Amino acid sequence: MKKSTAIIIGNGSSQDLYKQHLHVNDFVVVCNLNWFTPHDAVSIIDPQPIDYMYANGLMTKKPIWGNSKVERLMHKYQLDLNLKLVHTRTMSMNNAQFATVELCKQGYQNIHYYGCDTFWSEDMNSTQDKMIPRPYRDIKLYIRWRKIWHLLFKEFAQTKFYIHSPVNIECIDYGDNATYHQHLVI
Repeated sequence: MKKSTAIIIGNGSSQDLYKQHLHVNDFVVVCNLNWFTPHDAVSIIDPQPIDYMYANGLMTKKPIWGNSKVERLMHKYQLDLNLKLVHTRTMSMNNAQFATVELCKQGYQNIHYYGCDTFWSEDMNSTQDKMIPRPYRDIKLYIRWRKIWHLLFKEFAQTKFYIHSPVNIECIDYGDNATYHQHLVI
């Protein structure tokens, strides 16, 4: 079944661009503990957010799209969360890529990205870093993620992808079905 528009809000600093735009009736997926805005699902693929939720008594009734690592932790902690195992392939994906696969499988025709700064930037800082200490990351991980974006956008060629970014960034070409929408940062 074809569905219209979905939005993925990542953890990069450009996530604030989402607040500038009204999106009525769109399906919104947030990454990790990015619960600052109304949303319909949460994408979590790393153990640290689940550890943090357990340690701080945080719960959500929204579906969590996760993988087998997340499922094992939820069972370990006996967390009563609405987990939906969406797929097993991760290929070193980030949360937004993981959610993209699920949204495409569900038939969304248009997917918008906010806060996914590694589309155009080498900056892998996350708004989650203040809450959740994370292990060392390869400083060139953004290169691997960009290769995965190319593969995903090619695989789901019938879907249109909209990358929301600040103005004056260097737009990297991800194919004919991916376009940038540049916004003034307020």
